[in-house]
Amino acid sequence: MKEKLLIMLSALVVFCVGFFSYQLIYPDNLFSRMFQNKGDLRVESRPEGVSVFINNRLVGETPLQVSLAEDVYEVKLVPEASKEKTYMTWNDKIRVYRDSTSFINRVLAADSQDMAGEMLRPEKSGSSRGQILINTQPSGLFISLDGEERGLSSLFIDNIPSGSHELTIQGEGLLPRTVPVNVTDGYKILIDVSLAIDRQYVAKKKEANKKAADETKKKVAGGTIVIQQTDTGWLRVRSAPSLDASESAKIDVGREVPFFATENGWYEIEYETGKRGWVSGDYTEEISATIP
Repeated sequence: MKEKLLIMLSALVVFCVGFFSYQLIYPDNLFSRMFQNKGDLRVESRPEGVSVFINNRLVGETPLQVSLAEDVYEVKLVPEASKEKTYMTWNDKIRVYRDSTSFINRVLAADSQDMAGEMLRPEKSGSSRGQILINTQPSGLFISLDGEERGLSSLFIDNIPSGSHELTIQGEGLLPRTVPVNVTDGYKILIDVSLAIDRQYVAKKKEANKKAADETKKKVAGGTIVIQQTDTGWLRVRSAPSLDASESAKIDVGREVPFFATENGWYEIEYETGKRGWVSGDYTEEISATIP
């Protein structure tokens, strides 16, 4: 009996020595994580090779994955300055949950309006199916899940089958963004997404607004004008309401012509059948006018 007890005690000692030695050599293992409430944080960026600070401590460069105790952490991404291109730093807070992986993915740029990205944090929900809660910057963006429109952000989606899915976020004047999401039964994934401005759209919109503003300067009218006395005995007809515009024709003093619009002191006239141009109002007089 004593021999069996000694054998059991010896085996227990060997196990304990081996177990604790394993903990010392491999501190980040399944057993330690079970008892220390640890989870993972994965950080990616474009460009890669960006310095990652967690709670003001440098932990490495992107892409990076670290194990952390369950808690809220402040994460800062600091790109290396270069002569070719400058990037802004980025920072935010994210919660790491036990036995799950929180995820940060950022597109860095020189202007905050050109920066985009997402943060994902899975937490246990108690639901039998998967769930997603999406917040966006700016708010009110269109959300699609696996190609099906679901609504505007902020948006909660329930009863999502377990597996890989794809979120698409888009809005007017912004570059759309697609976010892959791995849904697990019993978990709710909290997702924060920010979109970058669409520079081409903004430029086209600005040009369209300018054109519309120029059109509103025109005062649509109708009537007849007579050409007044000039030093030359005629008046230049120009292709646009400007002294810099090209000359289209010459019109004699005393001639009466119909006009169709006015702009900044100029009249749009028909100087020949089917041909229109602009003359300066400094050398004309309205005989009749109709303002709708």
